[in-house]
Amino acid sequence: MADPGTEGQEPENQTPAAATEAPADPYAGLPEEFNWLKQDRESLRREAAGRRVELRELEAKFKDAKTPEEVAAAVAEATKRSAALEAEIARERAARKHKLDDALLEFLTGSTEEQIEAQAAKLAALAPAAPREVVVARQTPRGGVTPADATPPEINGRDEWKKYRGHR
Repeated sequence: MADPGTEGQEPENQTPAAATEAPADPYAGLPEEFNWLKQDRESLRREAAGRRVELRELEAKFKDAKTPEEVAAAVAEATKRSAALEAEIARERAARKHKLDDALLEFLTGSTEEQIEAQAAKLAALAPAAPREVVVARQTPRGGVTPADATPPEINGRDEWKKYRGHR
């Protein structure tokens, strides 16, 4: 027999079915021109996941390090990775600032931000300018005679003479 105090009541800790489903694609309603936005977001998520994995690996190395030499080796490796990431960021910034194509990033080989910036400026001067996009707008014709207009009446000499005489 059921407890009389709980009869007819719903359990308290139930979540609605909509809350347990996966969220819908936020880009579902966007036109095709915005596919780059979805791709950009996915690449950023992949990059962030990679960074989280690297962080966990570093944490494990520091946790397992017992001697000062092991700690120094882990610190050196982390410093090396950090320097590589900073150089990559400097290359990306310089390329974006000088509007360089992604294919030219491999030629930015400087070790400091100033060197990378100077190389990017040289490449920007040498690289051909991107072709301008020409937009041709079709204008609707205005004024003039359209075929739908009524044709002018034929000129009758007698009527024209009467108009002329009446205005003298």
